[in-house]
Amino acid sequence: MTENSFAYKQNYTLPHSNHNNSSSVDVFKNICVFMQDIAATHASLMGISVNTLQAANITWVLARQQVLLNHLPAPGEQICIETWPSLVSRVQC
Repeated sequence: MTENSFAYKQNYTLPHSNHNNSSSVDVFKNICVFMQDIAATHASLMGISVNTLQAANITWVLARQQVLLNHLPAPGEQICIETWPSLVSRVQC
């Protein structure tokens, strides 16, 4: 993935409940939700959580997601999600 020293990785085991009659689109959406959760956890660990930044009337947003799948994960399968900060490319008001 990345050699970024600020990268953060976390493993998730896909619960069986996410696959009860779910389409591949539903599974993919669940993986994207996990990615958002990891990004929020990582921001908190770096001291830049949304709640912390609100005091200064600023925030961060998850602007890009890259998903690399060799196959669609099955129920009970473990996946690894990695996140890292990027340089500020623009500021919007």
